[in-house]
Amino acid sequence: MEAFFAPLRSGVDDDRYIEAIYRERKLPIGVAASFKRISPIRSWAHYMADPALGVFTTGPNEELLIAERLIRAGKPLVLDILAITTLSSLDVLDDLNKLPNQKIVTRSTLEELYDLLKEQQRSSQSGTFTVGYADGQYLKQVLSPENIQAQVSHLQGLADWVNTHCQVVPVTAALKLNAHKKQDLDGKMGKSFVDSILTAQDQNAVLYAEEMPLRGFAFVNYQVNGCATFILLRVLRDLKLIDTGRFRDKTLHLMGMNYKFIPVDADILYLAATKSKYTTGFPFNVAVNGLIAPLMLQGFETAEAVKFFYKLYREKLTVILDSGNINHIQTLLHATLNTLCKLFPPRLLEEDLMRKIDRVFIYLPVQQHELRNIIRQYFSKAI
Repeated sequence: MEAFFAPLRSGVDDDRYIEAIYRERKLPIGVAASFKRISPIRSWAHYMADPALGVFTTGPNEELLIAERLIRAGKPLVLDILAITTLSSLDVLDDLNKLPNQKIVTRSTLEELYDLLKEQQRSSQSGTFTVGYADGQYLKQVLSPENIQAQVSHLQGLADWVNTHCQVVPVTAALKLNAHKKQDLDGKMGKSFVDSILTAQDQNAVLYAEEMPLRGFAFVNYQVNGCATFILLRVLRDLKLIDTGRFRDKTLHLMGMNYKFIPVDADILYLAATKSKYTTGFPFNVAVNGLIAPLMLQGFETAEAVKFFYKLYREKLTVILDSGNINHIQTLLHATLNTLCKLFPPRLLEEDLMRKIDRVFIYLPVQQHELRNIIRQYFSKAI
């Protein structure tokens, strides 16, 4: 357990240092927030807003399979503070309510919401002005009283949802832990996160936490299985509690919030292309990286890419009319190939794509010929 906190040097108060460790996926946001003595919700908002940081949410395939099985079996879910804020940001709190599983929130997690709510209420009449430093320059942020009041209403809504739909519990499991050890963990990780882990262990429940570093810590040290929202969306879809359209839209939204390494299929990638007006801008530039996410099964990376190519050519007229540019399909193809080349040797990738294109485009010979030529030209320059 000590190795988990080893990267933090005592007395260092440097955002860049903390963020460098975070990028290596060694720290949960709660540890960074505790080290900087700010609300984990504020840290989460900062990390989520920075594409270079984001939220490291996916874990090994075994975790995903176990989490899906436990949720389907009706195991209780212990939600940490960032799970609640993520569900709210995606507007899927009502979707979570469709699951019969008991939802548990620790008292300290609810207190996190109330503490930030009180802090915001104190500024709701005058607004706030803050100065930060990033990329070599000073940045100012001004929040008007109206902005802050909106945040107050949002936080109050979250607290109301927790009180209405979750069982709020004290952490009796903490009594079994050495008091000094508990105090030390609280100071390093944040009390609400520690309490969520201990409660999940005590209740034989699933820890609902967005960050893989936190779920990994809970599993290794307390044998607690975890889940996250990208897994929840899959379960809700498979149980037909949400339709596939909502699943794709919310998964893409989650990726757009800079939740890292979420796998995609051709349908999500095509949805991203439509939302980016068939350019390589946002959210396509985020979604395309899902093709090489670690959770993509071997062979599915290129299979889903070719299915995406098929959808582009099948809807070619729509693409041209909506984008106003006949070259956008080739631009999207090149961006997809650039991404796949990060994972596969070019020669092997070309051969694999050609085989799958011949199979998928068998009834579109003209488009098949055009696509083969584009890919051949691309790899003649890449190799």
